[in-house]
Amino acid sequence: MFANILISEPLATDGHSSRSTKLEDKEHKREMDGAKEKERYKEKYMGKSIQELDLSDCKRCTPSYRLLPVDYPIPTASQRSDLGAQVLNDHWVSVTSGSEDYSFKHMRRNQYEESLFRCEDDRFELDMLLESVSSAAKRAEELYNSIIENKISVESLSRIEDHFTVLNLRCIERLYGDHGLDVLDILRKNPTHALPVILTRLKQKQEEWTRCRSDFNKVWADIYSKNHYKSLDHRSFYFKQQDSKNLSTKSLVTEIKEIKEKQQKEDDIVQSIAAGAKHPLIPHLEFDFSDAEIHEDLYKLVRYSCEE
Repeated sequence: MFANILISEPLATDGHSSRSTKLEDKEHKREMDGAKEKERYKEKYMGKSIQELDLSDCKRCTPSYRLLPVDYPIPTASQRSDLGAQVLNDHWVSVTSGSEDYSFKHMRRNQYEESLFRCEDDRFELDMLLESVSSAAKRAEELYNSIIENKISVESLSRIEDHFTVLNLRCIERLYGDHGLDVLDILRKNPTHALPVILTRLKQKQEEWTRCRSDFNKVWADIYSKNHYKSLDHRSFYFKQQDSKNLSTKSLVTEIKEIKEKQQKEDDIVQSIAAGAKHPLIPHLEFDFSDAEIHEDLYKLVRYSCEE
């Protein structure tokens, strides 16, 4: 009896361990299948933009917003706060409610409008350069005055990025061209000696571009006055283009063929004449030329062609 008990206990332990192994295998298989499923969804969705997804069967909130599919992978935001998680939207996306993305045709700019747009681009570029230099000069002057007045110690200038923005440093770098990085390195190592030189250079460039903008304002004003009203005429270009196309030989021949097909009956003209039908031959196009000289020129042209 005791022998049977001793023998049966190891068997029970073996059965328990085998069941645990099977459960672990099932759990591992389930995790593997889940990982494969996530990878499949990732390949299915991540390769496409939101506009390319078919969301016609998804829940609609408004005519423009639809709910993303449940299996759509939502990227995680590591810096999101609890308040952001409550108010920010990750599941509703805006989709087009019609075919306006495909049927809309942009109005082509005429040459006068192109001139106005080029002026606007030039003004924008010059304004950006001038504002960038002005901002960098202002920061440099404030920092230099603080150093002179002992409001800032030299030891606190170890990080020059604390006193200049990235755009300010980028402006200083562009100002010196190929030596821009060297100038920034000197500014970080010895700001007390580098700042006056850089500040003088920034103010010189600021004055130069201010004069440049003042001179260009006169040129731009002249371009605006000459091209503004002409740029409003969008039909002239299309009208001339369409008119030239309609008067081409190919277009006229095509028009004649279309009129002929509309007027032609079941029997062709040869069969109608052979059968004695009295159907008059009506021209497909008629034009009124009251000037007799045109008829004389046409007669001479036809006669010359026959003689050849």
